[in-house]
Amino acid sequence: MSRWLYMLKPYRNLGDTERLLSGIAGTALILGSLRERGTRGWFLAIFGYALYLRGFTGNSKLYQLLGHTRVGPPLTDEAYGIHVHRTFLINRPVADVYRAWRNFENLPHFMSHLERVTVLSPLRSRWVAKAPAGLHVTWDAEIVEEKPNALIAWRSLDNADVDNAGKIFFRDLNGVTEIEVMLHYSPPGGRPGAALARLFQEEPTRQIELDLLRFKHMMEVAG
Repeated sequence: MSRWLYMLKPYRNLGDTERLLSGIAGTALILGSLRERGTRGWFLAIFGYALYLRGFTGNSKLYQLLGHTRVGPPLTDEAYGIHVHRTFLINRPVADVYRAWRNFENLPHFMSHLERVTVLSPLRSRWVAKAPAGLHVTWDAEIVEEKPNALIAWRSLDNADVDNAGKIFFRDLNGVTEIEVMLHYSPPGGRPGAALARLFQEEPTRQIELDLLRFKHMMEVAG
């Protein structure tokens, strides 16, 4: 019993950015609940209070029970966060598709939540994206593996507002390009942040899928 009591004893396991976003999102939900009636209003109020308390205390019970922390070494449990795995075809030669994606400054043209990407060096770039409650998040990323016209793999660097990593495979199918996209990221606010996005019909997985379809359209129209 003492072990479980220790596990449930609050301690700080959230980083400063996640605390701030949780607090702001919680306050916004509490205020929004005042304009709602019935079950939805109660849900917004309860969920908002939980997010606000999470930000105020810097403690996530879910993180605590799972042994996660945002204070100290980065997370290594890939079961946490949001995963996207999609494969689709683009009616353009593989070299054209690869070149368009490899120029990361092109990405905000079809990724709706990206504001800008700045290339810092051949392997490093800085990303700025929109976040809930009108905020912005930023992170630096580096390419960890690259095979021209075949593969790009990257990961975010330490102190990123959004931990993320991904791989994109490019395959030539007789003049048509098959792209296989695998993305993993932890949204601002952790799992509550992902739940909040779904509540307001901003499902992250669906957003990314639409972004990829816009990329396909952009490439095929340009051709």
